[in-house]
Amino acid sequence: MLSVFSPEEMQQKLWSDLQWDEIKLEKIVRPGPMWPEDKEQINWLRKEMLAMDMPQRRAFIKFVTASVCMPPEENPIIVHPQVTSRKDMEDWDRKLPTCRTCANYLYLPPYSSHLILQERLGKAIWEEHIAFD
Repeated sequence: MLSVFSPEEMQQKLWSDLQWDEIKLEKIVRPGPMWPEDKEQINWLRKEMLAMDMPQRRAFIKFVTASVCMPPEENPIIVHPQVTSRKDMEDWDRKLPTCRTCANYLYLPPYSSHLILQERLGKAIWEEHIAFD
């Protein structure tokens, strides 16, 4: 039955739910219990997600969830602070975010600026894309 769709049409149907706005992001990207809602890194992440074009959105969702579909509100992306040793504290801005895809967890270092978050998140997504696609 699916053979009536071209590969491009199938991909568009699978990825079609990657539309989001600020309200949707508040529901599907939530801080974990160690980070309060007003933590600036959470706001920077949501701002970065709003600025993403469709290929970046696809790569981000695949990076965090290992899926091609947007996570439902009942199983959101939970952002946790990345655990580091005291020795690593000076190097937070050099670390890449990591994920636990089976639980939709994003481990984010406490970056010092939105610009650093943007650059490090982009690099992490790109490196994952190269390694597994």
